[in-house]
Amino acid sequence: MERVHSSGGQRGEQLLKLLGRPGDTDVVVFGLPLRQAEYADIREALGVAPNVLSARLKALVAADVLETRTYQDPGCRARDAYHLTAAGRDLRLVLAAIQQWGDRHMPCPSGPYAVRRSCSTGQRVDVAFVDERGDVVPPEDVAFLGPT
Repeated sequence: MERVHSSGGQRGEQLLKLLGRPGDTDVVVFGLPLRQAEYADIREALGVAPNVLSARLKALVAADVLETRTYQDPGCRARDAYHLTAAGRDLRLVLAAIQQWGDRHMPCPSGPYAVRRSCSTGQRVDVAFVDERGDVVPPEDVAFLGPT
């Protein structure tokens, strides 16, 4: 069994550059799945300068994590709302795994800033490796292999 040591390094580096300040990306990516998000809502949630937020949102749109859709309320000018793309929805899993790792290995004294729960049952959920039958596989039993 041939193990892969560095072939994903460039992609991983690109992902880390895209994520930038994780708090920014977390709020944007975790906050969007349930509804559209308007610029003002995102800015209020993040509390960052408009130029910083504009650059962040443009980068996430360029990376196909977000898409914009124009809408217009009656009597108002047209505006863009931000929506997660399929890649953005998948990125939630990556961010949840990073959060879970941090909660376990670098916990904050005040506790986690978010708890992952199932929308349908309310039960806490963890990020895990799952095989094609749906069984959870312990991390120590997972090997990263080259293309098959």
